[in-house]
Amino acid sequence: MTQALEGIRVLDLAPLLPGSLCTQMLADLGAEVIKIEGPNGGDSLRSAPPLIGTTGSFFHIANRNKKGIRLDLKQQRGRDVFIRMTGKSDVVIENFRPGAMRQMGLGYDDLKKVNDRLVYCSLTGFGQDSPYSQSPAHDINFLGLSGILDLIGDKGGNPAVPGVQIAGAGGSLHAAIGILTALLRREKTGRGQHIDVALLDGLTPFLGLVMSQYLTDHRLPRRGETLVGGGIRLL
Repeated sequence: MTQALEGIRVLDLAPLLPGSLCTQMLADLGAEVIKIEGPNGGDSLRSAPPLIGTTGSFFHIANRNKKGIRLDLKQQRGRDVFIRMTGKSDVVIENFRPGAMRQMGLGYDDLKKVNDRLVYCSLTGFGQDSPYSQSPAHDINFLGLSGILDLIGDKGGNPAVPGVQIAGAGGSLHAAIGILTALLRREKTGRGQHIDVALLDGLTPFLGLVMSQYLTDHRLPRRGETLVGGGIRLL
């Protein structure tokens, strides 16, 4: 049976959870995903324990159904190969710091000259032009800045650090939805576009309920007192 994204080629320059999960979903939907790694060890998750043989288990989970190639984008030869690949591809996803791809001559404005149908997704922590755009961060930082961390835990206690990556998964879903929407739009216009996805923005849907309550009663939500966080006790 033909899958929905069969015939779509994706160049994956985004390791770690957010980018890898996004392209994994695209691969599961039938896209040809080519994971591009640098020459010095590649994706750090390859060696992250626990290992299956010599490869990290998480690398296996987040990169199923993908092909792989090593390219040194710091060298002109590697960049030339990548540019040729984009001419025959539909999607590029990257998660370098804002401006890094442009400095290498691989930004959206550079690559659309080669392929104006290209859908180019930049997946970063805070977006391309926010005040925090150059700041490094981890899942716990995004949860804290969004306010979600302060709402997790028991009333009167300390915030509880989640044992899973919420911001990473939320950003992955937003990136995947943006890419799919851009591909659909391309069918109508014939042109690709640049998608700017911020992990912090991906947390907004998780706050929808408490946001709506605050806009109604103007009371700040408190840990252990929200509608689905312990505020209602069922006997």
